[in-house]
Amino acid sequence: MPSRRDRDREWEREVNRRIAQAKSGFLASCRRADVKDYQNWLRGPGRTTPKRKCNYDLRARNTHTDRCWGYPEWLVAERDIEVTPLFGAMAVSIIVPPGVKLTGDLGHSQAYLPDGRVLGDYQGKADRFRNT
Repeated sequence: MPSRRDRDREWEREVNRRIAQAKSGFLASCRRADVKDYQNWLRGPGRTTPKRKCNYDLRARNTHTDRCWGYPEWLVAERDIEVTPLFGAMAVSIIVPPGVKLTGDLGHSQAYLPDGRVLGDYQGKADRFRNT
């Protein structure tokens, strides 16, 4: 049976593999989202106020994940993407503009679709930031 240290090393290798795969794959097809991107998504056709309220702001979330993982938490897809599953603190939120196709396993990430649906870990509930 592998030791705890061996399991931890294996887990760390898997995390690093996923991050590298995401950076060279779908993250390269996205740009950093700003408050305007999220506000535009919120104001799309047929939208209501999101159910969840968060007491942090979008800029702070992007800065934090940039420092930890080397990519922002909030993204806008600029072309069709196949998502690599990311989990826990490595997960991202992707605003998907009209005409862009998203495939793959979201893991714990979320996709904010043009029709107002939110796919992913929060079962259809969108964040509502204090600065939006």
